[in-house]
Amino acid sequence: MGFVFFVLFAGRVSGQTVLINEFMASNFQTLSDEDGDFEDWIELYNYGEEEVNLSGWTLSDDFGNPQRWVFPDTVIGPGDFLLVWASGKDRKDSTLHTNFSISSDGEELILANSGGNWVDLVPATSVPTDVSYGRKPDGGMDWYYFDVATPGEANITQPYEQVLEPPVFSHTSTLYSDDFQLVLSHPDPDVTIFYTLDGSGPSKANLEGTEFPFKNQYVQNPGQQDGTLLVDTLQTFEYGEPIDVQNIASQPDRNTHKSSTWEHEPTYFPGSPVNKATVVRAVAWREGALSSPVATETFFHEPSGSYDLSITSITINADMLYGYHKGIYVAGADFDSWRDENPDEYASGNSPANYRRRGVEYEYPAHFQLF
Repeated sequence: MGFVFFVLFAGRVSGQTVLINEFMASNFQTLSDEDGDFEDWIELYNYGEEEVNLSGWTLSDDFGNPQRWVFPDTVIGPGDFLLVWASGKDRKDSTLHTNFSISSDGEELILANSGGNWVDLVPATSVPTDVSYGRKPDGGMDWYYFDVATPGEANITQPYEQVLEPPVFSHTSTLYSDDFQLVLSHPDPDVTIFYTLDGSGPSKANLEGTEFPFKNQYVQNPGQQDGTLLVDTLQTFEYGEPIDVQNIASQPDRNTHKSSTWEHEPTYFPGSPVNKATVVRAVAWREGALSSPVATETFFHEPSGSYDLSITSITINADMLYGYHKGIYVAGADFDSWRDENPDEYASGNSPANYRRRGVEYEYPAHFQLF
């Protein structure tokens, strides 16, 4: 068995020209299958000069069951790529779906030929969401992470040898009575840490601030004056010194005064500032490495035991909820388009709005915490 592992990790088995070339273990928005689902996937590549019939070949994510899923009569031509969905749907018709999915925390992938001989093996590798792990060049010996995946195509995008660990916070999410200074650190002294205080995911593109429009007044009924587009900003900062985490309950609200309906004069805006938490999100960046996953901590300024019920915190980019064009919590552009086409109608609960979009499934990334 020791000899088998040697040839597997070397990435070649004599006489075999098909191998695992790329895979994604957490597919949020990269590529959807024929059902519109974003499933895990595995890409095979034939680096040889002759076609190969994969009938009887197997794929597995389990050393204890290396022949977990069996290929039907399937031919992969020389220089061709074959995409197999690791969805658990177990289909063998126009598209191929295995009867297992891949854990993003890391699971071995085993490709064996019809004789039961292991042709290729990828050791358990943790891969972030919408990041693929693959060979470059195609069929080569070296494996890299890709933040721009190429399912069914050559791996020609920027490769990364490493995924950085997230920044370390000096304090963890909970209820605090006193102000404090939050220190962000990282075991790699060469990384740069970027952070946000507005709930958005840290991005170098937002270091100068990125504006997004929103609207607070709509033509609810014919003849009313239309409101103007207002502007808010997503802001990322480069970390350089400790962050002051203070009780911000008395500061003006940022999101409670953004309209979520088509009402001409919203009456539900609070008259005074509401309690709010300080949310710090941070990411580590270094040239030549893939940026770390976003680390998020939520700090409530409330004495411990202030609440009888559990507290939930959902953190998301504000433009994904309140943005005029893509916000899914507002009437937005969809209502205004309907109003332009129906200037004499009165708005109702069935009037089109961003939050009533049909025919399109919207999913936005968010961070959830339970206290």
